[in-house]
Amino acid sequence: MKPDTMNALLVVFALVLTMTYQAVLSPPGGVFQGDVAGSNKTDGEGKSVMNPFNFLLFYIPNGVAFIMAWIITILLLEVVAKSIKSFFKPLYFFMCFCYGAAIAAPIAITIMNDEWEGKEKEGGNEKRKK
Repeated sequence: MKPDTMNALLVVFALVLTMTYQAVLSPPGGVFQGDVAGSNKTDGEGKSVMNPFNFLLFYIPNGVAFIMAWIITILLLEVVAKSIKSFFKPLYFFMCFCYGAAIAAPIAITIMNDEWEGKEKEGGNEKRKK
C-alpha cells in the first residue's frame, strides 16, 4: 500500500474514532436535564431522551465502529510510524479506557441508583411496620 493511501486512511479512521467517541458523550436527542420548566421530577436526569430500543440500535453499532476503527488505526500505525509507535500505543489505550468509562459510567450509575432506591423503599416499609 502506498504511504499516501495509508496516511489518508489514518486521517479517516481518526475522524471515525473522534465521531464515535463524541456520539457516546452526547447521544442523539441529548439527555434529560434537571428541573426543566419548573418540574421537580428527577427520575430521568442524565438519561438519553431516546427510548431504550432505539438507543441500543444507536449504541451497539457505534461501539463496534469505534473498536474496529481503533484496531485498524493501531495496525496502520505499526506500518507507517514505526519510530513513534511506542508513543502512540499508550495514548490509544488511554483513549480506549476513556471510551469504556464513558460507556460504563451511565450503566453503573443506573444500577447504583436502582439499588439505592430499592433500599430506601425497603427502609420505608420497615419504618411503617414498626
